[in-house]
Parts: sequence; C-alpha cells; structure tokens
Amino acid sequence: MSATTTFGLSSIKVGACGANGAMGTVLEVLGKTYKDSCKLTQADPEVTEHYSEESDDPEVTVSKSGKITLAASIMNPSLQVMQKLFGGTVVEASSTVAERWNAPDVMEAKEMSIEITPTKGFKCEIPRASVVAKVNGTYARTGIFLIDITATVLKPEGEVAKISFVGSKAE
Repeated sequence: MSATTTFGLSSIKVGACGANGAMGTVLEVLGKTYKDSCKLTQADPEVTEHYSEESDDPEVTVSKSGKITLAASIMNPSLQVMQKLFGGTVVEASSTVAERWNAPDVMEAKEMSIEITPTKGFKCEIPRASVVAKVNGTYARTGIFLIDITATVLKPEGEVAKISFVGSKAE
C-alpha cells in the first residue's frame, strides 16, 4: 500500500450538523482562506501513570487523547458569512441604506460540520465542532480584513467518528 501525500488547501466548507450526529450535507465555502493560516492540530495526550511503592516503573498508564482544533483566517468575508459565524442580522440594502451586518449583543459558539478539502490527498470531515470567530482587521496599506476561526472537534451524537480522513477512489 502506497502512502498518500496530503497538502495544500482547496476549500473549507461549513454547515449545520446532520441528523443523529452525522456529517452535515449542506456545506458552504466560507470564502478565501488567508495564506498559511489553516492548521489542524491535536494537543498532546494526557497520560496518567499509576505507581506502586515497590517499583520505579508505572504499574499501569491511562491516556486521554488531546483535543483537536482547526484554526484558519477567512479573507474579506461577506456580511452573510459574518452572520453565519457570529450571529447577528444582515440588513438588506435599500435606496437609502447600504447592506450591513449588525453584530449580536452576545456572541456564542456555533456547532457546525466542517469539511476541509486539500489540493491533493485526504479530505477531512468533522461532523460536529464548536466554532468561534473573532475579527482580525488591519486597516493599513499592508493589512487586510480577516475573520479568525477556531473550531474544536466535539464528540458527535450517535455512532459517528469524531473526525474522518477520506481518500479518493483514484488514490
């Protein structure tokens, strides 16, 4: 069996979680992802070692996997994307008023399904994640307006894997 090389980013899509913990089926691209900002990481596992008085070596170890997070920055998001990530309302443009997004008074994490499609290699599917967003705008000639998102993988409801890597049939 040959190894699959996974690299690059084609898209990040998000949407409502599916029924019974399944992967969501209606996913939309948030926008363009800022260069080198998309990272999927897992924290170090937590290992608890239990020792006896008679030995310097552990008698048993218990481990708990580290949490998995996705971080990315979305360039020049639409007002609808800001609403999807933060909540709030989008007011449609009229003859006297420009379209606008009004932030909510209280921002809350959103539960979403996430699909990360690389340029080549394994697609990543996260059926349930807690997504939080924050504004990261630099108003300067060398800056750009970004929305930073951090998604924490959550245990799905039902008998669904918390994260899956999917190869193509041609791989």
